[in-house]
Amino acid sequence: MNYVVVPQKRRLELNRGICQLMDNDRFMTAAKAEEMAKKIVSDRVRRRKKAWNPEWYAEYLRSEKWKAIKERVLRRDCGFCLACAQIATTVHHRSYDDDVMNGRRDGALVSLCQSCHTKIEFRADGTKASLEEANARLDNMLK
Repeated sequence: MNYVVVPQKRRLELNRGICQLMDNDRFMTAAKAEEMAKKIVSDRVRRRKKAWNPEWYAEYLRSEKWKAIKERVLRRDCGFCLACAQIATTVHHRSYDDDVMNGRRDGALVSLCQSCHTKIEFRADGTKASLEEANARLDNMLK
């Protein structure tokens, strides 16, 4: 039998899928359950990648759901930019997971003024920073 090194997070997803499938069908072989779990996980990953595109995000930012979340976060932070104390006009996502995007984890959202948001989101050459890079820049500004 061949073994492959699988990152821990991926292993946990596969294990959850296998357990779920084996609970549903007690007579399924472990190999069949693992094959089906991999398909479930790859379908989830494909859906996430497919869902993340500029058109989808622009539509999300126009949605009533986002407007309510943004208003709630700005109110929580008293309308001030947490980096420079100017008037906040935007909210930065520290994460794009489902709980954050659906308003169930506001702790991953930060009120910022447009100037500070631009500083963390874009590099000096004008290219967009990765989420990790933007969050690192924000952490430095909040020190």
